[in-house]
Parts: sequence; C-alpha cells; structure tokens
Amino acid sequence: RAGQPIESHSWLPRCDFIGGDRSIHHTIRLLQLFAGVIASTPTNSKSFLDPRRAGMFGPSPWLTGRSRKIRDMDELLMSTILPNWLTMCRHGIVGKMQFPRESELSPLFMQLKYYVENPRKPVSWSLAFGVHAMLTGILEVDREFYEIIKVSKAIFGGFFSQTRNAVKLLSNEGASDMQKSNVWKHNICMVSFLESFGLEAFEERAIWNPLCSGTIFSILSYFGNLEAGCAVIDCQAQLRITLYLYHGLLINNIIH
Repeated sequence: RAGQPIESHSWLPRCDFIGGDRSIHHTIRLLQLFAGVIASTPTNSKSFLDPRRAGMFGPSPWLTGRSRKIRDMDELLMSTILPNWLTMCRHGIVGKMQFPRESELSPLFMQLKYYVENPRKPVSWSLAFGVHAMLTGILEVDREFYEIIKVSKAIFGGFFSQTRNAVKLLSNEGASDMQKSNVWKHNICMVSFLESFGLEAFEERAIWNPLCSGTIFSILSYFGNLEAGCAVIDCQAQLRITLYLYHGLLINNIIH
C-alpha cells in the first residue's frame, strides 16, 4: 500500500528461491561488504577475519541443521567461504590457471576472478546469482552436506588415483612411445595440476559444496577425460588394434 515502507525481504514475494527469506538482495549486500575487505587486503596476504569477531554475522561455528533461510548462513559465507575463495583466486588454482571453456564449465569461478581483481566495481548479478545458488544448494541438502563433501572428495581422489595408475602402467610398457611425446607430457602435467583443487589449505565447505564440487567435476570430465584424454591416445596402439580387428573380419569372410 502507498505510504507503507517496503521491507527488503518482500521485494520478490513470489520468487521462492530469490525472494522472501531467501532474498538475493541480502546476498548482494554481503558481497558488496566483502568487496571492501578485498580492496583493503594486500595481495600478498590472506584474508582471515579477526578470531575475536567470530560470530558477528551469526552463530559461530556454523552448523548444519539449523539454517532455514539464506541469512542463517551469513557466518559461513563471510567467515569461511569468501575468505577461502579470495585465497584461491589470488594464490590458488583458480587464479593461476585458464580453464577450458570456462564461461560454460565454470562460470562461477570466472565471475569470482573478476570480482577479486575488481573489488571497487559494482557486484554483478551473474556473481550474485552464482553465490546465491551455492548457498541455496547448501540450504537444500541441509544435514546431508557433510556426506556430500565426503563423497565428492572420494570421487576426486579416485580420479587422480586412476591417473597415477595409468602413468605407472604406461612406464612399464617398453614398446610405447607415448612418454616421448611432448603433447603427452604437457597434458599429463596439466591434468596433474588440477589436483590442486583438493589442497588441504582450502576449507572443504568452500570447495566441496554442491555447486563448486559440480563445477570441479565438470572441468575434470571435460579437460581431464575428453580434451587431455584424446591428446594422449597412443595412435600406434590404436592403429594396431584396428588392423587386428580388420584382419580378423577379413579372414573370416565377414567383410570383403
């Protein structure tokens, strides 16, 4: 009604995931606030809030099972996730590596890099939606959050365990020339570098939440399995297999 003040949480009343108790405007305000922290933090240092201020954004430590709305996770976002993302962008893999097709596979990481590099510019809606989606994902899984973290880390570790086993098996094949290939060496190094996502230096809730873990697995699937995988195929071995199959079909009169 005219003359009545409009509360920020009522701007999007019919949008359940970005309005009401889950207002995206609240997420934008927090990102604007943290942008000031980024701007005032030297690039050669890490951003950690003063331990004496723990709980200034909500109950500390943050625990699963008690969040019912987006603002219930303010402490987790401001004291854990954003500081870890800042470190990851300035000193970690997100800031050091150009991901393939990142606008499609890892749009949140791309937006984070721009946010960290330009803290005095307005917070983009793209970043706000990405961060809001991450918080919504945690809110939706609720008490299963730590089980998802456990499974995600196991899948991630299994991927690189398989990679190391493949390299070990290849080193025992004297007839293969793959290890002499510069392309093979380059791609194996790049795939190995992706393991930096799992460094213990990063808090697991900042890396293995549903949205970020899904993004990491998308990068691994595309770059590790498809792009790098195709580049390291041993063409001579593939040719021998093809000729062997062709010869078998030929002598059995299956093809002419």
